[in-house]
Amino acid sequence: MKNAPVIAILIVNNIDILPTVCIQSILEVTSNNIIIGYVDKTDIVSLPEDPRITYLDLKDEYNKLVVNSNGNNYISFENPEFFKLVKLKWKLFEKIFSSFECSFLVYTDIDVIWVKNPIVELQGAFERNLDIIAYVQDYTTQLSVPRLCMGFFAIKNCPESHNLIINCKNLHTEMSRQNTRTGDDDVITAYYEKYGNKFIGLLPQTSFPVGNLLKAFSKRNVFPGLRLDVPYIFHANFVVGNFKKILILDLFSSFIGKRLLGINVVTHVYFRYLVFLKLRYNFLKNLLNK
Repeated sequence: MKNAPVIAILIVNNIDILPTVCIQSILEVTSNNIIIGYVDKTDIVSLPEDPRITYLDLKDEYNKLVVNSNGNNYISFENPEFFKLVKLKWKLFEKIFSSFECSFLVYTDIDVIWVKNPIVELQGAFERNLDIIAYVQDYTTQLSVPRLCMGFFAIKNCPESHNLIINCKNLHTEMSRQNTRTGDDDVITAYYEKYGNKFIGLLPQTSFPVGNLLKAFSKRNVFPGLRLDVPYIFHANFVVGNFKKILILDLFSSFIGKRLLGINVVTHVYFRYLVFLKLRYNFLKNLLNK
């Protein structure tokens, strides 16, 4: 559909299972097209096939960042190269807006699963708040210290948002000179603190949660009716490593009564067993410490 919102994903390196889990969750709950930025074709051969998926080559942009993956299949937050990789997001946004017709794009990290379709909600939010050109995940805990997260990010296709992307890209370069471990979360937070709160909206934490809210969706509730509503997405940050992220996403899915797409039954049962062992270990540890 012409000018319909599009969904953007960035895939760099051959990452096992996690991209498939993310993409299948999007395909299940939306009808929008997905644009996947990639660097090497070998990194995308195992991804789900669907006519709604388009691939965007970012190899030239990647090479300019002088990224050295050292053959890693997964570059985690602990790896200094991770902070070079995330700069590709700004390039991905620029290239999508210059190459595709869309009213706005929704970017999602691959450690995010989509539970309900957020597109209509975002569309309505943009229409109700005309000054807002972007919405971003929020995990702020102190009023004086905003903390934003680029794991889920929606931005209009308009001249003002194009300027925002350019400014953030330049700010990222500037901040990286002071600290090589500057991530896109740091950049969008700094931009928001400076003047972005006039046109950047914060997504509700319980509807667009980050990883440290996992327990809030547990089935164990003391009083009936006090459980949170099922969120639009869940972002498995706050844990490091591909395996742990998949385990957390599977655990969250069980909390809301769903099966995680993209993993087989054996893997699901194995995850349940690991969670059981961890709960028993924590119980015994607490008992012995009393």
